[in-house]
Amino acid sequence: MGMRMSPKYEWDIISFMRQIEVPLSLKIKTLRGNEYFNDLPEALLKEIAARTQLREYQRGDVFFWEGDPCHGLRILEQGSAKIYGSLGISVIKTF
Repeated sequence: MGMRMSPKYEWDIISFMRQIEVPLSLKIKTLRGNEYFNDLPEALLKEIAARTQLREYQRGDVFFWEGDPCHGLRILEQGSAKIYGSLGISVIKTF
């Protein structure tokens, strides 16, 4: 399975694409908007936000391939992703 991106933005902890500097307050706001992080205590949220990076991807960039080890959490903030599975099925998600 591979995941291809449109040219928008995505938050992630580890990545290889162009990094965009943003203030900690914007990182916290973005994490709060995600259901997995919105109920975390402020101190823990700040610690996680301090370790995040905003990255820009271009159309056709690959996040990972099926079977690759996990190298971090990715949160798609804006854009779309096409997800391919080993059975040839693809899904497009837009955010």
